[in-house]
Amino acid sequence: MLPEPTVFVAFLAAMIALILLPGPDTLYVAARSLHQGRMAGVVAALGISGGCMVHTTAAALGISSLFAYAPVTLVIIRYLGAAYLLYLAWTTISAEGGKAGAEPSLSSMRRRRIFGQAALTNLLNPKVILFFLAFFPQFARPDAGPVWLQMLCLGLIFNLLGTTYLLTVVAVAGTIGGHLRRHAGFRRAQRWITGTTLGGLALWLAATDRR
Repeated sequence: MLPEPTVFVAFLAAMIALILLPGPDTLYVAARSLHQGRMAGVVAALGISGGCMVHTTAAALGISSLFAYAPVTLVIIRYLGAAYLLYLAWTTISAEGGKAGAEPSLSSMRRRRIFGQAALTNLLNPKVILFFLAFFPQFARPDAGPVWLQMLCLGLIFNLLGTTYLLTVVAVAGTIGGHLRRHAGFRRAQRWITGTTLGGLALWLAATDRR
């Protein structure tokens, strides 16, 4: 259930432009890849993808439209997201560093934790909610079939493109991090780099206006 070719091309162009614009998801995945290696970055990217699938399903079922009737909910979500990012920043800075030259190994529990953190970071971003609420309906046409199915298809395409981009970020940031981890100075600073990035994202989210 896709739009007509000209509309679909416009949709893809808009998607690519939005995905390539650096945002919290990109910075979060890059920070995890630099700090904990490529595997952590991949898990974080999949967590972001999982969060986007929740947004896609909510938009397809019309659930996200409820936020239009209760805008204060978005404000609450915004501050919850900022508080959660500050918590992640603190736990990252206070964690112990790894060995020089080695990519940190990840237990299954830690992978699940990173996945959950990434998904929750995405779900608590009100800008993502507003994006799915305001953008996707513009490309759905009632005369072209069930609107919910069109929204679901568009969301899957967006998620596929976004995940591919994030995995590219993982490859680049993970490789850079692998080289930098050989230096003791970076090993000591990497926790602060990641923690500061997460803290900056928290401040950015908290400072976003209510519109």
